[in-house]
Amino acid sequence: MSKQDGWCIMCHLQIKYDSSTDICINIKDVFIRGNGMNLAKRFETIIHILNYMYAEVIKTFIDHIRIIIKQCQDYNYINRDVKNFIEGKAHETYQNIKKKNSLIVYDNQPKFLLKENLKQYEAQQYKNMDLSHFLSDCLNEYYAETSKYLYKNLGFEKVLEFKKKGNFRIPIESNINQNKGINLINTITKESGWVSLKHINVEFNDQIISGDRILRDPVNKLNFHCKRLHIIRLIKCIYTEVIFKYNKYVCDILNLCGSDYTYFNLVRQFFDTIHKTDKMLDIMIRTLVSLNTLIGEYDHDSSHSNIKGLYSLITHLSKEIKFGNYSLDDLDSKSDVSKKEIARSYIKKFSDFRSKIFDNRLKVFHKKQCPSQNILSNIVIHEFPFLKNTDSVDNTRFTELMIEEIVLSFCNQLIEFSENVIKSFYEDLGLNKLN
Repeated sequence: MSKQDGWCIMCHLQIKYDSSTDICINIKDVFIRGNGMNLAKRFETIIHILNYMYAEVIKTFIDHIRIIIKQCQDYNYINRDVKNFIEGKAHETYQNIKKKNSLIVYDNQPKFLLKENLKQYEAQQYKNMDLSHFLSDCLNEYYAETSKYLYKNLGFEKVLEFKKKGNFRIPIESNINQNKGINLINTITKESGWVSLKHINVEFNDQIISGDRILRDPVNKLNFHCKRLHIIRLIKCIYTEVIFKYNKYVCDILNLCGSDYTYFNLVRQFFDTIHKTDKMLDIMIRTLVSLNTLIGEYDHDSSHSNIKGLYSLITHLSKEIKFGNYSLDDLDSKSDVSKKEIARSYIKKFSDFRSKIFDNRLKVFHKKQCPSQNILSNIVIHEFPFLKNTDSVDNTRFTELMIEEIVLSFCNQLIEFSENVIKSFYEDLGLNKLN
């Protein structure tokens, strides 16, 4: 370790030889043989030095975050799981470490990092970046340097890599290939579709997750954990919104098909349509599985908001469409009355399934994902003027011809909607590269 050049950046530190004397030595002297220090004393001194430096890392974090918080007054709630942390645990931790590692009595290198960053921001007038974003980028650079100088360049990386071959084990997520995940995220976020998601803000666990935040900088080993969870959360939110809109279409069509004017061909049109939209559901299912496998997810949140829960909801719908036995082809030989009754029974069966699966679970899912802006604002959903902003269709006002016209239009729109979803939220986002 003493041969690593990382120790040179701490040559400004003066360390007390011991607590009973005022004699001070330099970090370089700690490694010199014959300085009167035994091995245990050298290790103790090195630990004090590292704790002191790591405490400064915490202090730099506090200094920057304090200014960032002042720029975030619009986020009052967040301002309060962050300000309490800064003024409480973080400040307390910093003071405790400084108190317990008091052998370092003088540091002749002034700490003007925050002042220098603020001066740089004012001097260069970053018109396209607010102060909080600028300081966040400064912190990213600072911690990248910290990882290099206070970990890698001190020899710890080599020590730990060597220890991995023995009994020492680093806690890792064994089911995730991190390098593969990093490359994958960096590849898909280069696709054109992500730009259209920059305006989206999703609230989750007291965080604001946005498309802009995901795209702000490339994925690396330092931010991989956050980036992958943000991407997963955003995609789940989008897919939940897709199913929510899909359900609205289906619900309106079912209300019309279940009217007194129900015709066999009208019901056939509906089931032909949902079979065509099943491609969208299959793609969403495969994507959720791939995200879980290739990027991974911590299932610390409830079943209503993790990948498995959303996967289960969409899978139930897809299975019902595929295997619910809604084929009308073998009924052509029956009388019109018989076909009409069977068609109505199919509509009731599918309607009961939709109500059971979606009415409660989907509302909970939609609330859990909690998008703060309209996720599907770039996909136009057409509605007839007299159906707009209604929870259900009052079909008693319409003639048979109007009902046929509306159902046909809604079915075409539902197919168009599913095709737009596949393009906008699968192909244009590069998610097809997951499968």
